[in-house]
Amino acid sequence: MHANRSAAASEWRTGRQTLRHGSGRSVRSRRQVLSLLVALALITGACGVRPGEAASGATAADLVHVHGLAEAPDGGLYVATHTGLFEVNGDQIEAVGSATHDLMGFTVAAPGALL
Repeated sequence: MHANRSAAASEWRTGRQTLRHGSGRSVRSRRQVLSLLVALALITGACGVRPGEAASGATAADLVHVHGLAEAPDGGLYVATHTGLFEVNGDQIEAVGSATHDLMGFTVAAPGALL
C-alpha cells in the first residue's frame, strides 16, 4: 500500500484515507468514539425513569418510551409506556393502577377491555 505525506497538512493518507494528526489517533477513531458517546447518552436518557415513581401525581416526563395509545371511555387518552399505563385527560396525567409493567403489546379489545 502506498502512502503520501503532506507537509502542509501534517497528515498521512492511505488507500483507505485514514487521516492521522499530530496526536497519532485517526480521525475515524475519534468519530467512532464520539458516536459511541452520543449513543450512550441517548440510551441512558431513555432509561432514566425509575419504576414506581409515577404511581401518583404523574407528569409528562413519566410518559417515556410509549408503546401504544388508545381513547379512554371518559374521552381521555390511554398512554401505554415502558413503565406502566397512564391516562391523560386535558392537562391531568394519572397512573392507571399501581403496576409498572412494560406494556409493549397494549391494545383495546373492546370498550373497557384493555389487553
